[in-house]
Amino acid sequence: MGLDGLFVGVVFIIAPKTARAFFVKKGQRLRIIDVEGKQVGDFIAYNSDNIREKLSQSRTRAFPTRIDLRIGDKLYSDGDNPMFTLSEDTCGRHDLIWQPCSKWVYKNRFGVDQDGCTELLAKALADFGFPQLDPVDPFNVFMNTTVHPDGKIEILESVSRPGDMVELFAEMNCLCVLSTCPNEYGPTNGGKITPLQVNIYDSFGVMGQE
Repeated sequence: MGLDGLFVGVVFIIAPKTARAFFVKKGQRLRIIDVEGKQVGDFIAYNSDNIREKLSQSRTRAFPTRIDLRIGDKLYSDGDNPMFTLSEDTCGRHDLIWQPCSKWVYKNRFGVDQDGCTELLAKALADFGFPQLDPVDPFNVFMNTTVHPDGKIEILESVSRPGDMVELFAEMNCLCVLSTCPNEYGPTNGGKITPLQVNIYDSFGVMGQE
């Protein structure tokens, strides 16, 4: 669905190497846009009416019995309830295998001291008033993962182009968090960390932006 005639409830940018928490109401559409291309985002969600219920990578993989999502597929919670339906996708390449990167990963694999998506997501939750919530395994938007015949899993450079987007239709009220993955040492983001844009749509015309 194009932008014409849509109600823009919220529009914001998530800067490189940061994360942000936000609410999406049932029936709204969440659009994540790769502004400059090749930028992965770690997306997690909780049922905002029952905060103990959260996005489940394994259940999301199990219901379509695939490790990738296609238009019409759903993201499921650990309560086996649909949280979002994938309604649009101009990239077509995302990940449902990898956990969020972490401070441990950067120290032990790359020899650098920096926060990973685990820490960025946790800080965004705490800043939003939910310090008791731990990040869960994410839906990694724009992440390019391949599984080789021998079972080896490899992360390749993202194939997303500037302006590519994925749109999710909310099946329940959700507390969401999205990070701009800070990995500039491997192929994940093409060696450069860039922003992601978030648009949350309802219906009827344009409201505004922050």
